[in-house]
Amino acid sequence: MPSRERPHPQDEPVIGINYPGYDEPEPVDNGFEANEPHIGAPEPETDDAPIGADEEWIDEYEDPYDDYYYDDEYYESTPARQPLFYIIIGLAVVLGALLVFLVFQFVGGNGEPAPVDPTFNVTIDEPRENDRVNIDSDIDVRIRANATEPIVRLQLHVDGEMVDEEQFLEEPPDGIYSATLQFRPSETRNYTLTAHAISESGASAESEPVTVVAVEAIDDPPETITGQVITNVNAREGPGDEYEAVRTLTSGETVTIVGRSADSEWLLLDDGTWVRRAAIQPSESIELLPVREPTPEPEPTPTPEEEETPTPTPVVDAPDFMPTNATLDGNGSILRVTVANLSSTGYEGPLVVRVTGFERGPIEQVFGVNIPGNSAAAVEFNLSPAHTDGATIQAIVDPDGAIEELSDDNNTATFVLAPPVEPPVIVIASASEQNGNVQVVIQNTGGQLESSEVTVRVEINGTSTERRETIALAKDQTHSFSVPAPGTGQAEVKVYVGNQQVDSAAITIGTESSFAPAN
Repeated sequence: MPSRERPHPQDEPVIGINYPGYDEPEPVDNGFEANEPHIGAPEPETDDAPIGADEEWIDEYEDPYDDYYYDDEYYESTPARQPLFYIIIGLAVVLGALLVFLVFQFVGGNGEPAPVDPTFNVTIDEPRENDRVNIDSDIDVRIRANATEPIVRLQLHVDGEMVDEEQFLEEPPDGIYSATLQFRPSETRNYTLTAHAISESGASAESEPVTVVAVEAIDDPPETITGQVITNVNAREGPGDEYEAVRTLTSGETVTIVGRSADSEWLLLDDGTWVRRAAIQPSESIELLPVREPTPEPEPTPTPEEEETPTPTPVVDAPDFMPTNATLDGNGSILRVTVANLSSTGYEGPLVVRVTGFERGPIEQVFGVNIPGNSAAAVEFNLSPAHTDGATIQAIVDPDGAIEELSDDNNTATFVLAPPVEPPVIVIASASEQNGNVQVVIQNTGGQLESSEVTVRVEINGTSTERRETIALAKDQTHSFSVPAPGTGQAEVKVYVGNQQVDSAAITIGTESSFAPAN
């Protein structure tokens, strides 16, 4: 800041100092003593202005800039913004970016809902777990897969590395993709095989791993190995369902295996008959067995043609099975497969049904069925844990051909399972008599009841009255019916959805009415 002291002006004389060339005037004798005031004498100079003087007091030594306005606050620095301001701005930017990200995730960036990931089912059919394979030999690996969108490639991975693949340009008619890929083990150890399926959108899935044991090739492989029958199966004259069945093997029976077909789907027994590979559990790897070809049948000797006489077509006394539907019920704990008998000949007895396509692997069960001719029956698999997602499955009836049929070509079908939906459960919540009418309140304690015809009927001693309405009920929703009382006494209230009775209750109609729900 500038100094508030007044400096002496240049050339200002200072008392007590003699300056060169300056002569002090001689005193004048005017008859007055020194410093004595007198008339006509000039006023003495003082540092203060005379009290009451009208003239403006001017200090010849005052700072000429004192009259200007000096605002100290003007020169202070600009106030800094508070930290909370910047925190709020930062949070707004982060929330905005998150909102944009979520919107793009939902619409897929092009105004359409984000696509749902496809569902896969990938399995390795051959070799099986812990099968032995020979080193320095090409090993065939049979892979099967399906998905909810077209598959473009099947790959074989060995110990995590891709070793072979097959590409697909068209979707198979039955939706089941299959490939036989190869790998060549080079040393004696365990190898882990996994099959990978890649769909057209780039999504992928892999199978459950299969471990095989690579061993040195045996110079003298065993001529035979034993096996155990795991389900009833027909032994046929050749490796195929088109060959005639010779006898039936029963579950638990031990057999001797002497060879296999080129695709390893059929096994040759020591009695010369052939059996499906899936029905036998070999004690050792079937790769040790030689590949055998069926014995060709001798060509029949031509005989002179005779004039044909029309004869009626013989009726074959055999059923004809075909799976026609598959659904998930009981919140996914029950898989229900409907099997139709297309023949006029009925069937009663054990029937094997196999289902593939679940991530848990194939399931198979023997059911005791009674399917009359030209009718159908449903079999149920109990799933634990419950399957709550959709899936594409394949249902196979009598997979081992143990039952003679008119045709074995229609025993397999593919179905797309929708996620299970909780069924509605309609119960009678209350029933009472009011002014000659029975007031019945029904309640839905299960899933959504779509618009359906609901009938409430009251019966007494063979006489009945009813009320019918078309309604829809959400879970826990109720609806009231007013039905004229058919009389007095002990009555039964019944509720029908469509033509199916869903609940009943007892009620006493008369002077004192009572209500008892059915157990």
